[in-house]
Amino acid sequence: MIYVGKWCNLTTMRILARLTNIIALRRRLPVAQFSTSSKRHAQFSYTQGAGTVPLRGVTVGRLLQEQTEKTPDREAVVFPAVGVRKTFAQLLEESDRLAAGLLSLGLKKGDRLGIWGPNTPEWVLAQYATARAGIILVNINPLYRSFELEHVECKAIISDVRFKDQDYYDILLPSLKHVIMMGDDDHPGTWKFSDVMSAGSDEQRRSIVDLQDRLQFDEAINIQFTSGTTGFPKGATLSHHNIVNNAYFTGQILDYHNRPYDAKPWSYLCTSLYGVPTMFIDMLNHPEFHSFDLSTLYTGVMAGSPCPIETMRQVIAKMHMDQVTVCYGTTENSPVTFQSHRDDVIEKRVSTVGTPGELCTRGYIVMLGYWGDEDRTKEAILPDRWYLTGDQAVMDEDGFVRITGRIKDMIIRGGENVYPLEIEQILYTHPKIQDVQVVGVPDKRLGEQICACVILKDKQTATEEEIKEFCKEKGRGHEIVGAPACDLTRDRKHVTGNTTSTVMSMPRGVY
Repeated sequence: MIYVGKWCNLTTMRILARLTNIIALRRRLPVAQFSTSSKRHAQFSYTQGAGTVPLRGVTVGRLLQEQTEKTPDREAVVFPAVGVRKTFAQLLEESDRLAAGLLSLGLKKGDRLGIWGPNTPEWVLAQYATARAGIILVNINPLYRSFELEHVECKAIISDVRFKDQDYYDILLPSLKHVIMMGDDDHPGTWKFSDVMSAGSDEQRRSIVDLQDRLQFDEAINIQFTSGTTGFPKGATLSHHNIVNNAYFTGQILDYHNRPYDAKPWSYLCTSLYGVPTMFIDMLNHPEFHSFDLSTLYTGVMAGSPCPIETMRQVIAKMHMDQVTVCYGTTENSPVTFQSHRDDVIEKRVSTVGTPGELCTRGYIVMLGYWGDEDRTKEAILPDRWYLTGDQAVMDEDGFVRITGRIKDMIIRGGENVYPLEIEQILYTHPKIQDVQVVGVPDKRLGEQICACVILKDKQTATEEEIKEFCKEKGRGHEIVGAPACDLTRDRKHVTGNTTSTVMSMPRGVY
């Protein structure tokens, strides 16, 4: 059963034990030297998932149908906020109704349908309806503005009415052939989602069922936009094969397949929780944290950014998630590339030492390419299908990997290469610090100076000198040179509703 909250990808550790999923660290070698041959093997840290479980050769739509045939009355998805619960039978039936409705609007296999908004029941139906109809679902960032939408080419779009301060209806482009709005209100020039659900004919619904035998698992089914460090959005194009197998093996490591199903209609007690480290930090610091019953949790995924070891310890001790896993991935890798095991020691889950290199991947996880952008696809994927993540990483002899930063995010301070992540990991161990972000700021003498934006825990105060002294103690023998504070202090009410954050430049040598 899926209890819908947030999904994200993440940052740390062990390679998923998979067939044909290969990882290497490239240490600034010319492309011509990048090879998996034994002659060049010593130049790389290299590991390969030698799993015995075969890859699933099935489409997303066929997989839903197979699961429905096994457990039609088992709950598939729950949205407590809006009181929606669906069994697998209901999910399949409604997905096929929506798929038939999309056919009635003139959409066909290979067309692109955008979806724009936060997590909703309509999103889940759109995911499976497009998969059943062979339509490519295009995930649009809920925070996109009109100029970013211009890079998203779709024949139709399913849109929520609004999100935060954005009125989607006012932003939508007039070039779209069909606009399908969620909710009950009428919007001139658009379709209601409920009307499309009922628009398909019986013949069109039968055609959806018949189509399942003709869809191929290596066909494109999802486009996810990612801007990364290059500016304009890039559409990472994923196949059924990418998505199905990535989800399948991630779930196996979480032990979902061995856990008894015991959902009760009156209960939403979860056994697994996904989130980025910031979400876990916010939950741990919630003023009513101790009033929640978290006793049913045992595992989950922490992803999206590096996991501070202190946060991991608190999640295990206070949230009962002793088997929580840490994942690393990219949108282009479907997304999970590495995942710690549930019984790995905590130090292995969040840290590994070694010489940094660029993390490269090859295997079933790698996207088909960037939609309509052959040049950027060639920049990211070499002719032999190695994908260059752009992430700096180290790998140990057991295949554990630690991400040390983005290659393009590196700060060059007076000719010295500094990776923000390494400084952040030190500051996360300070007892008064809740969250921190390290960035480079212009400096006339050094070119760049290191600036740490620090959010303190509730009811805590700290001075610049206090935190500098803490960094000095953690300086690992480097020369410590003080630097004047950056005038970047800002109000933090938009983050936690409390006092202003402490923002300062960091002394040299804390990395």
